[in-house]
Amino acid sequence: MRYLIAILIAPFLAAQTPDLPVEQTKKNIKVLTGVPSSQLIPTMAFMANSLGVTCANCHAQAYESDEKPAKDAARRMIALQRELNAKYYDGKTVVTCNTCHQGRVTPAATPDLANAGWNRLSAPARVTPLEPAVQLLPKNPEGTDFPCGARNSRDRVVASGEGDARACDLPSDSSDRQAPQRVMDDR
Repeated sequence: MRYLIAILIAPFLAAQTPDLPVEQTKKNIKVLTGVPSSQLIPTMAFMANSLGVTCANCHAQAYESDEKPAKDAARRMIALQRELNAKYYDGKTVVTCNTCHQGRVTPAATPDLANAGWNRLSAPARVTPLEPAVQLLPKNPEGTDFPCGARNSRDRVVASGEGDARACDLPSDSSDRQAPQRVMDDR
């Protein structure tokens, strides 16, 4: 009986376990102090993706090791990012790794002026007609009866998730429908 009670109570106790700061659960944490342990991997993944690298760029086989210089560089960059956000953005996370790196280990020294907004030729917006969704529905063979006198599947709509259908007032001829327009902008 005690065993059964322990099994039933265990999930509740596990759910109440606090998310300890990462410096209490991992070794050699110097800059990410105070970050909840559950956020360490997402934080590291964000940094790696912002630089377009894998964990091996900064970490040796023993993750707590400081043998790779990139790990110390990352710590300095985190401190810089925090300082900028504190000084200029009231502590809000605005400047991140991706602000400068954008998928590259070494940030571009100058912006790509060939693709700058002021230098781009403005292409006219393309307008593409879309087929109304009802035109994509298959037609049913003549003589098929739908509720409320609908003549085919284009004249009916599903009224609820329970499978019943009712006729709507869509015209059966698509010629008196105007196709919606989608504007495609290359911005």
